[in-house]
Amino acid sequence: MSLSKRKEAVAPSAPPWMVTYSDLVTQLLIFFVMLFALSSAAIDDQLKKIKERIDAYVVTQKLEQGVITKITLKEGLVISFREKLMFDPGKADIHPTARTVVTDIVQLIKSEPNRIAVEGHTDNTTIS
Repeated sequence: MSLSKRKEAVAPSAPPWMVTYSDLVTQLLIFFVMLFALSSAAIDDQLKKIKERIDAYVVTQKLEQGVITKITLKEGLVISFREKLMFDPGKADIHPTARTVVTDIVQLIKSEPNRIAVEGHTDNTTIS
């Protein structure tokens, strides 16, 4: 059979409105992806500014060995207080200086709209 005699079946084309509709849906998808990306960038920017404020406070109070800040993908901004700053081994009472540090840091972040989670860990020394 020669190539010139072969008939190929061509499917009917889509209606003209469907092309316009698919373009609209694609543009909406791109719009929402861009909104998501911009909001993530804004949150990252906000966390960096909060971290800078806390780091400046830590440096002015000479607390570099007791307070550590870092930004992670999962938790966001993490502020860690070393145990020597907060408690004596085997004791449950917070140092008065630690109360002041925590209160000052709370004042730095309380106006921010972000969620805050407080986590604590214990040592293996028995409380007497």
